[in-house]
Amino acid sequence: MIGFATDSIAPQDRFEHWRELRAKHVLGVTLELPIERRRAFQGRFRSRTVGSATVTSIRASAYVVKRTESDIARVAGNSICIGHQIEGPGHLETAGGVEKINKGDMIIGFSDAPFVATPTGDKAFHYRMTRIPLTAGLAMGAAIDDMQSARVDTSSTAVRPMHALFKAVHGSALAPNMEDAAGTDLGRLALAVRGLLPIGIPEIRRAMRHGLYHAALDMMDANKSEPGLTPDKVAGSIGISRRQLFTVFEEAETSFAKTLSVMRIRAARQWLLERPTAPVIDIAFGCGFESVATFYRVFSKAYGMSPSDLRHSEHIG
Repeated sequence: MIGFATDSIAPQDRFEHWRELRAKHVLGVTLELPIERRRAFQGRFRSRTVGSATVTSIRASAYVVKRTESDIARVAGNSICIGHQIEGPGHLETAGGVEKINKGDMIIGFSDAPFVATPTGDKAFHYRMTRIPLTAGLAMGAAIDDMQSARVDTSSTAVRPMHALFKAVHGSALAPNMEDAAGTDLGRLALAVRGLLPIGIPEIRRAMRHGLYHAALDMMDANKSEPGLTPDKVAGSIGISRRQLFTVFEEAETSFAKTLSVMRIRAARQWLLERPTAPVIDIAFGCGFESVATFYRVFSKAYGMSPSDLRHSEHIG
């Protein structure tokens, strides 16, 4: 993990430090900001590797970003880049033209194609990016070199699984033994979204199942407190059948029921500790369990003690 913030740097030096050390030499881009706005500049940067991929999160004051031919010659990337504009709209200019980038948009492109990104207004932005090194096995014969950065067309059936897998790569939901597969699958889904790989080939179908698994996890985690959260509801919410959902979980070597139970019991453990005076029965029902007896049985199996014993042990400790 690499982390950096401008907080400890004198205001008059922050932007120059950010531009030279973080942008120019790490990311390989050129930044522009009017002199009169530089003293107010602030930025935070985090980057880490997930398998062969590099995931980066940037929060900073608005500025113009350019990836020029000289930047590319100095810091060649040879990667597929997938970005998510969380905050801060703007315009993206490439050899393919100019398009507006709105809050929430995703962008896919080849790292070594020039672009200019200009913010709309002067509000701070938040941007996440995944860079996946380009290999022959990943590209599977697709021509990537002239793939300009562009906003994602959300009509592709590969968008939902790609977004879910992108989110998983940036979060903590991936098992270590799945990190390499996640990067490869995410890169291939990005190429499918851009129309460079066909949806129907086995590699893309497998990548979509991987992404749909994480889409299902997101939906289940957000709604785990609902007692009536069924496979049919989850499958319908991500646009697949109940049978397809079970296949997705089977390939992940788990089951829908077990996964949901683990989510609920972990939430219950957290609530027991954060709400020490709340009745156990309220926590059990609040976390989606329909039976207190089932809750006690599952909890004891997971943690080797009863909910009351957990509270007591934490209090003593």
